[in-house]
Amino acid sequence: MTLGAALADVHVALRVLAVTLVLTPVMTDLLLPWITRRLEWWLHGRPWRQRRAS
Repeated sequence: MTLGAALADVHVALRVLAVTLVLTPVMTDLLLPWITRRLEWWLHGRPWRQRRAS
């Protein structure tokens, strides 16, 4: 979305490579730890009522 205009004329394989190289670290370092903390109660099999306040 932010690089769409800049990468519009680049070959599709290079666009996919660029997007993958940017999004993989963002997902693994920023979003997945945040999501894991929010869903910790579910990942450990505890009922909704026994979840800890986050």
